[in-house]
Amino acid sequence: MSCAKSSWDVRAIDAAGNIGPYSTQRIVKITSPVGAAPSLWGYPDNTPLLTWTPLTWPATYTLEVSRDATFTTVVWRSTTIPGGSNSQASVEVSLPNGAYYWRIRGQHPTSSGGTLGPWSAVNSFAVEVP
Repeated sequence: MSCAKSSWDVRAIDAAGNIGPYSTQRIVKITSPVGAAPSLWGYPDNTPLLTWTPLTWPATYTLEVSRDATFTTVVWRSTTIPGGSNSQASVEVSLPNGAYYWRIRGQHPTSSGGTLGPWSAVNSFAVEVP
Protein backbone atom coordinates (compact mmCIF):
# COMPACT_ATOMS: atom_id res chain seq x y z
CA MET A 1 0.00 0.00 0.00
CA SER A 2 1.30 3.42 -0.98
CA CYS A 3 0.44 6.44 1.14
CA ALA A 4 0.84 10.21 0.84
CA LYS A 5 -0.03 12.76 3.54
CA SER A 6 -0.54 16.51 3.31
CA SER A 7 -1.79 19.05 5.79
CA TRP A 8 -3.78 22.22 5.28
CA ASP A 9 -5.40 25.05 7.17
CA VAL A 10 -7.31 28.18 6.21
CA ARG A 11 -8.02 31.68 7.47
CA ALA A 12 -10.47 34.33 6.36
CA ILE A 13 -9.93 37.91 5.24
CA ASP A 14 -13.00 40.15 5.44
CA ALA A 15 -13.97 43.01 3.11
CA ALA A 16 -12.09 45.50 5.32
CA GLY A 17 -8.88 43.47 5.02
CA ASN A 18 -8.95 42.08 8.57
CA ILE A 19 -7.23 38.71 8.76
CA GLY A 20 -8.70 36.05 11.00
CA PRO A 21 -6.86 33.27 12.81
CA TYR A 22 -5.86 30.02 11.12
CA SER A 23 -8.24 27.10 11.46
CA THR A 24 -7.25 23.87 13.11
CA GLN A 25 -4.77 22.07 10.87
CA ARG A 26 -6.25 19.13 8.98
CA ILE A 27 -4.47 16.17 7.42
CA VAL A 28 -5.37 14.55 4.12
CA LYS A 29 -4.17 10.97 3.64
CA ILE A 30 -4.29 9.39 0.20
CA THR A 31 -3.64 5.67 -0.13
CA SER A 32 -3.54 3.31 -3.05
CA PRO A 33 -2.97 -0.43 -3.26
CA VAL A 34 0.29 -1.83 -4.58
CA GLY A 35 0.13 -2.11 -8.36
CA ALA A 36 -2.44 0.66 -8.72
CA ALA A 37 -2.19 3.11 -11.59
CA PRO A 38 0.59 5.70 -11.21
CA SER A 39 -0.19 9.12 -9.79
CA LEU A 40 -1.37 11.75 -12.25
CA TRP A 41 1.63 12.71 -14.39
CA GLY A 42 3.87 10.38 -12.36
CA TYR A 43 5.46 7.39 -14.05
CA PRO A 44 6.90 4.34 -12.28
CA ASP A 45 9.07 3.77 -15.36
CA ASN A 46 12.21 5.48 -16.71
CA THR A 47 10.83 5.59 -20.27
CA PRO A 48 7.33 7.08 -19.88
CA LEU A 49 4.65 7.00 -22.55
CA LEU A 50 3.52 10.58 -23.30
CA THR A 51 0.12 11.23 -24.89
CA TRP A 52 -1.51 14.22 -26.56
CA THR A 53 -4.57 15.11 -28.59
CA PRO A 54 -3.70 14.20 -32.18
CA LEU A 55 -3.78 16.67 -35.04
CA THR A 56 -4.90 15.65 -38.53
CA TRP A 57 -2.37 17.57 -40.63
CA PRO A 58 1.17 16.69 -39.43
CA ALA A 59 3.36 14.31 -41.39
CA THR A 60 5.51 13.98 -38.26
CA TYR A 61 5.72 15.36 -34.73
CA THR A 62 8.72 16.79 -32.88
CA LEU A 63 8.71 15.98 -29.17
CA GLU A 64 11.11 17.51 -26.61
CA VAL A 65 11.73 16.61 -22.95
CA SER A 66 13.66 18.93 -20.61
CA ARG A 67 14.44 19.41 -16.92
CA ASP A 68 13.35 23.06 -17.12
CA ALA A 69 10.17 24.65 -18.45
CA THR A 70 12.13 26.97 -20.77
CA PHE A 71 13.84 24.04 -22.55
CA THR A 72 17.29 25.55 -22.09
CA THR A 73 18.70 22.02 -22.09
CA VAL A 74 16.76 19.31 -23.89
CA VAL A 75 17.40 15.83 -22.43
CA TRP A 76 15.57 13.98 -25.24
CA ARG A 77 14.19 14.96 -28.63
CA SER A 78 12.52 13.00 -31.40
CA THR A 79 11.71 14.45 -34.82
CA THR A 80 10.46 11.22 -36.38
CA ILE A 81 7.21 10.50 -34.55
CA PRO A 82 4.58 9.61 -37.17
CA GLY A 83 1.79 12.16 -37.64
CA GLY A 84 -1.83 11.57 -38.56
CA SER A 85 -3.95 10.02 -35.84
CA ASN A 86 -0.90 9.15 -33.70
CA SER A 87 -1.24 10.53 -30.18
CA GLN A 88 1.53 8.93 -28.13
CA ALA A 89 5.25 8.24 -27.96
CA SER A 90 7.59 6.61 -25.46
CA VAL A 91 10.68 8.47 -24.33
CA GLU A 92 13.51 6.42 -25.83
CA VAL A 93 16.17 7.10 -23.18
CA SER A 94 16.20 6.05 -19.55
CA LEU A 95 15.39 9.13 -17.46
CA PRO A 96 16.54 9.40 -13.83
CA ASN A 97 13.92 10.12 -11.16
CA GLY A 98 12.75 13.71 -11.03
CA ALA A 99 10.53 16.33 -12.64
CA TYR A 100 10.45 16.89 -16.40
CA TYR A 101 8.72 19.15 -18.91
CA TRP A 102 7.66 18.27 -22.43
CA ARG A 103 6.20 19.88 -25.51
CA ILE A 104 5.26 18.76 -28.99
CA ARG A 105 4.63 20.29 -32.41
CA GLY A 106 3.60 19.03 -35.80
CA GLN A 107 5.40 19.34 -39.10
CA HIS A 108 3.45 19.86 -42.31
CA PRO A 109 4.13 17.34 -45.07
CA THR A 110 7.08 18.08 -47.36
CA SER A 111 4.60 18.90 -50.16
CA SER A 112 3.55 21.91 -48.03
CA GLY A 113 7.14 23.03 -47.51
CA GLY A 114 7.71 20.96 -44.37
CA THR A 115 6.92 23.93 -42.12
CA LEU A 116 6.82 23.38 -38.38
CA GLY A 117 3.68 24.22 -36.44
CA PRO A 118 3.73 26.05 -33.10
CA TRP A 119 4.82 24.29 -29.89
CA SER A 120 2.08 22.95 -27.65
CA ALA A 121 1.62 24.26 -24.16
CA VAL A 122 4.38 22.99 -21.85
CA ASN A 123 3.33 19.88 -19.94
CA SER A 124 5.05 18.23 -16.99
CA PHE A 125 5.56 14.78 -15.54
CA ALA A 126 7.69 13.03 -12.95
CA VAL A 127 9.66 9.80 -13.09
CA GLU A 128 9.18 7.98 -9.78
CA VAL A 129 10.96 4.62 -9.99
CA PRO A 130 11.37 2.99 -6.56
